[in-house]
Amino acid sequence: MLSAALALLSGFIPLITASAQQAGAGAPSRQADERNPDPAADGIHDASLEGTQLLQSPREAFADFPKANSGNYVNWTDALNSGKTAPRFYLTTAGAKPAMLNLDVVRRVKAGPPAIFPHAAHAQWLDCPICHPALFVAKKGANSMSMSEIMLGKKCGVCHGTVAFPAAECRRCHYEPKPEVKTVTNQQAPKAARAPKQPRQK
Repeated sequence: MLSAALALLSGFIPLITASAQQAGAGAPSRQADERNPDPAADGIHDASLEGTQLLQSPREAFADFPKANSGNYVNWTDALNSGKTAPRFYLTTAGAKPAMLNLDVVRRVKAGPPAIFPHAAHAQWLDCPICHPALFVAKKGANSMSMSEIMLGKKCGVCHGTVAFPAAECRRCHYEPKPEVKTVTNQQAPKAARAPKQPRQK
């Protein structure tokens, strides 16, 4: 069932991405009164369908949600932590809770604060196989990445810039580690020690 759900999700993400780009989602130039338009006017839904007219306006739905600077202008992590939204983790199991991992991966960079990957914030929404092992190998030092890759839609950029806040919001990822959270620095894995050469047999 999980593999089927992942396959379904992987099929929808390109469609969501293309639709969001077509509608200009996340464009910083949008004025406040242009954000989160009604479904019939958002460029994503088919305005000719009767069902489109029945959908709740995002402006109404998100009115009391914590604010963000891009996408649909909702800080979904804060919304989840504050109880404003309570998504069902499994479709078939009511009350199921995600497997939480309170571990931050710290990636030191050449200049400025490190990039922090907070597992807890992601595990509240996503199951582990969404990212592991296809996007990231769950092993210290096994993953190399660059901002160029992320901006091109790889690694973190698979979601950030499409269905999550864009990588251009630097301070959402680059900050000093929180002392109360366990961290691991994702440095390059040391090379395996070579066995000493054996003398040749004469």
